[in-house]
Amino acid sequence: MQLESDPAQYITGEKVAAIGAPYGIEWSVSQGIISAARNDAGRYVLQTDAAINSGNSGGPLISLESGKVLGVNSYTRRADSVDDVADNIAFAISAFEVERTLGLSQPIDSDVFSDSAD
Repeated sequence: MQLESDPAQYITGEKVAAIGAPYGIEWSVSQGIISAARNDAGRYVLQTDAAINSGNSGGPLISLESGKVLGVNSYTRRADSVDDVADNIAFAISAFEVERTLGLSQPIDSDVFSDSAD
């Protein structure tokens, strides 16, 4: 899968799918949109309303239009109290941030991940 690391391509309203294994349920897919692109504590993140639950984190957030990976499903914001309602506020670390932090370039060289004991 190809990373979309150009922040200009993160379009509010774009349809996305979050893939993961929430609560151990393998190959689960939920659909949503990009709600916003944000700077969260110096990290470029994508806010989405696609369901991201325990087990989805680490899975890809994929554009349903381009098929590219836009980010890595990471965390949600929860209500602070019973009276405070917070639903469908989830975040993915953007592919831009992944590429910037890990120094990856495309295509990703498979030798980077090979076992040095070979």
